[in-house]
Amino acid sequence: MSEFETGLPSIRQVQTYIKDKQEVELKLVTNDLLAGKIFWQDPHCICLLD
Repeated sequence: MSEFETGLPSIRQVQTYIKDKQEVELKLVTNDLLAGKIFWQDPHCICLLD
């Protein structure tokens, strides 16, 4: 299991989006665009509520 490095700037930014319940858009490597609010994250996944 990999360590969740909460000190990384990208992790802290996502945590801010979660705390502020900010709407975000995520573009996947498949070029699909997802929009919603990030509910949680872990080292391998992000839960996006649309």
